Amino acid sequence: MAFKVRRKTLYHDVHPGNKEVEGEKMSKNEDSSTGKKSGNSESKADIGEIRQLAESGDAEAQNQLGNAFYEGKCVTKDYAEAMKWFRPAAEQGHADAQLNLCRIYEEGRGVDCDLEEAMKWLRMAVDQGYAAAQNYMGWMYRTGRGVTRDLRESVKWIRLAADQGLAKAQANLGLIYLGGTGVSQNTEEAIRWYRMAADQGYAVAQCELGSIYLDGEGVTKSGDEAMKWFNFAVDNGSNSAAARIGRMYRDGNGVPKDADEAIKWFKIALEKGDSLAALEIARMYLSGNGVHKDIEEAIKWYELAAEKGYNYAALEIARKYRDGNDVPKNVSEAIRWYKVAAEKDGNVASEIAEMYMEGKGVPQNTDEAIRWYKTAIEKGNNYAASDIAHRYLEGRGIAKNGDEAIRWFKTALEKGNNYAASNIAEMYRDGNGVPQSAVEAIRWFKTALEKGFDSAASDIARMYRDGIGVAKNGDEAIRWFKIATEKNKNVAGEIGRMYRDGIGVAKNGDEAIRWFKIALEKDTRAAMSIGYMYLEGKAVAKNGDEAVKWFKIAADDGNYNALELLGSMYEEGKVIPQNTDEAIKWYKLSVERSRSGKALLRLCSCDSTTDKKNDGSFQEFMEAIYGALDSPEETLSYRLGVKKV
Repeated sequence: MAFKVRRKTLYHDVHPGNKEVEGEKMSKNEDSSTGKKSGNSESKADIGEIRQLAESGDAEAQNQLGNAFYEGKCVTKDYAEAMKWFRPAAEQGHADAQLNLCRIYEEGRGVDCDLEEAMKWLRMAVDQGYAAAQNYMGWMYRTGRGVTRDLRESVKWIRLAADQGLAKAQANLGLIYLGGTGVSQNTEEAIRWYRMAADQGYAVAQCELGSIYLDGEGVTKSGDEAMKWFNFAVDNGSNSAAARIGRMYRDGNGVPKDADEAIKWFKIALEKGDSLAALEIARMYLSGNGVHKDIEEAIKWYELAAEKGYNYAALEIARKYRDGNDVPKNVSEAIRWYKVAAEKDGNVASEIAEMYMEGKGVPQNTDEAIRWYKTAIEKGNNYAASDIAHRYLEGRGIAKNGDEAIRWFKTALEKGNNYAASNIAEMYRDGNGVPQSAVEAIRWFKTALEKGFDSAASDIARMYRDGIGVAKNGDEAIRWFKIATEKNKNVAGEIGRMYRDGIGVAKNGDEAIRWFKIALEKDTRAAMSIGYMYLEGKAVAKNGDEAVKWFKIAADDGNYNALELLGSMYEEGKVIPQNTDEAIKWYKLSVERSRSGKALLRLCSCDSTTDKKNDGSFQEFMEAIYGALDSPEETLSYRLGVKKV
């Protein structure tokens, strides 16, 4: 069974205080044993008293005051002031303050992002057995923030927090077991952990349980169970649970279809802060889904969704007016709604620019397009300048102009789109829109590299390796490939191929294999490259056993081509003794894992030439494979091996 995993990230406090995650309120300052709120609900009157205590050196008061400044509760939000109060509390050993400092450094709020400093404070909190810090450590290992990504280590830390009763960590374990990340997938275990969190009133877990029962993920599908858990979540403040109930009634999923009930629950979700719920109602009226179609009523709800901060609502109705989808086509209304959406979103301004540039629904107008691209840039769309540059470079909607392309790529670079430096380099390297200049190309690739675009080093290396605008120079090529390898181990394979094939350097099998092994840390194809060297005798002596060893390494790492290749080696006796049983084993694995028609054809060939044709279990396997196919046509093509399905 394929399991849906709705959420890919763990539940963790991303900053001191409350955080909305898919509409679910995250609890703040959780007690290390129960995961419940510790009761810090300050008022303006309280702040003065808390400040007095903080100034007298009270660590708890200092932490609370830091939280207030971080969140802007009863005081003006001020990250520097928050840091000022968290630090003395943390230095006194206050675990929650240490965790708060970790978050500030990890996010770069009020300070430069410093993962090393973040981990220093997080370890202090973890060393005290603070459950919220253990949960956060699990998130750091899961995402590879400040540490090497390690899913098993992530599970270890989250389990420590969950065993202390931290509801958020228990919900995380539910998520982990449901998706099978770092552990074997186990829906029963997922539900067990979700229930522990749900029994503490944790709305996120209650909502997830509702979704599991509604979708039938590893359990018997039950609308009643889903409704029960969604209602619990709503009682605990979940807006997304209310919206899920609304969708159940709208679609008749687990309950009888009932538009009035759907709208009632969408309104509840809206009251709880879910602006998307207004869009759900708008769509019902616009399409006539369970209600009388009413464009005027739909527009009212679209406007409300946009007012409540769901900017996509304005964009959606704009596109509908532009295309005449569910509403009469109306360019002026489309532009009006686009402008509403563009006030908050530079991407929308860029979409308007494209409409004018290409004449989509509006008269083509280059000047108006450029104006909207500039608006997009002002609204924070760092890629809008690159869009204009590419249009000038390719002549899309505007006359080709290399100088203008360069000018806009430079603007993009100033706005933080570091790839733009590589775009300029490629123009000079290829003589595209500008006179070809290897010197300028390398200068701009170096700029891209300085800006963090690591693959630019490989681009320079290829210029020297292939003699693009410069004299071929194997030593320079390898020097630049080595620089690229420091950031991306995959590139080591390029050096391996140079030594294997003698490109710009003397052939050297040992060096080739050494570099392929480095590449293998990130790229299973490197094992295939080593295997082929031994199979074909490229820069090394032919060696069947070594070839098989490396192809098996590739196969174990999920390279399907290796499975089929091993089968053919054993079937044909290529540099190893012929062994039909081994050939069948590898062909079967190829069929099972990759559904390769070619491997199945070879398997049939083995079947017809050995006593396997009388082997009941083998025939049963073959029929099971055929039976799994979707149609007679697919089965035929699969039997003939003419395509992969």
